Amino acid sequence: MTQSFAKAVTAYRQAATHVTPAVAVVRLYDEAIRRIRRASKAATDNRLEEAHAGVLRATTIFLGLMGSLDFAQSPELATTLKQTYVSNIMALHGGFGRPDMAARYDTLLGGLAELRNAWAQIAGLPEVPVRGA
Repeated sequence: MTQSFAKAVTAYRQAATHVTPAVAVVRLYDEAIRRIRRASKAATDNRLEEAHAGVLRATTIFLGLMGSLDFAQSPELATTLKQTYVSNIMALHGGFGRPDMAARYDTLLGGLAELRNAWAQIAGLPEVPVRGA
């Protein structure tokens, strides 16, 4: 396990000890969405180091979410979520620095907002508007 992956798992577990797991997941999605939006804005403003840091932070969040999946309890759901997290990581890194990065990230953010809202319904939290889908 890499150090950043271990940190992500630890952060998830600490958050989960103070709130329900569903609320922790929603908060992690919110943070990933915030980091991706910041990365997109920073890249548009040619602040590439800041943009890359945002992409790495969002990646770490997805790795933490992936590390918390319970394949024994729900193998189909865990497999689907793992594929989703891997796809999001690939999309983040694949789109970084491209001329259409902002458009790519907007599409990604739309899907993440939908997934976040599904978890928010489970957690009894308010939904957020879905943009870019």
